[in-house]
Amino acid sequence: MDTLVVTADTPVAGARLRDVRHGMTIPPTLRWRSALQAVRHPAWWSRFISSEPLSFATVGGAPDDLAGIINTMFDPSVTFEDVEWLKSRWEGRLLVKGVQNVGDAKQLASLGVDGLVISNHGGRQLDRTPAPLDVLPQIRDAVGEDIGIFLDGGVRSGADVAAAVALGADACFVGRAYLYGLMAGGARGVDRMLTLFEEDYLRTLQLLGLSSTDELNREFATLEGA
Repeated sequence: MDTLVVTADTPVAGARLRDVRHGMTIPPTLRWRSALQAVRHPAWWSRFISSEPLSFATVGGAPDDLAGIINTMFDPSVTFEDVEWLKSRWEGRLLVKGVQNVGDAKQLASLGVDGLVISNHGGRQLDRTPAPLDVLPQIRDAVGEDIGIFLDGGVRSGADVAAAVALGADACFVGRAYLYGLMAGGARGVDRMLTLFEEDYLRTLQLLGLSSTDELNREFATLEGA
């Protein structure tokens, strides 16, 4: 029987089949559904065809597909030694994103990083990876209270923020919600989204009988049934 050997020498991205089906490529693939939506919004269509092609300034251009972009941005050979070197050279605060493992979290904390961002990148790399909220309490217990912990992924409301804080997060990153607001109403849409989050967060505290964030703890959150 042949032996399958897998190496980590070459960057690899998740298949992201949903993105492919929706035509999310660079440049975008125009599907019939997108074309029908564009017909209903002639002003948007006019701006789209008259604007410069989409590109990523950080990588110096726009490869033909998202995988090509991602493969130029990530180096799979990076190790904890590289993080230690970066910490020695960088005078600012250093956060490490994508932490999902308690052992990794403890080692990063021992290197003196200022914070950990617990994230599975929206589950787009490995479909069956744990949700960030599931591993949050374990990581907080492992690294203690002196290091910042931020949760990224699945945050859709102020109540989600309250749950994350109760389980050990210092704050949350919000991606999709603000993008929805941006697409719907520009800067005013983002402002409205932030207002809704704040109102929902405060309402959640009030319904729990709390008067401040400092009173949030695991007594008020559960992972059962999640």
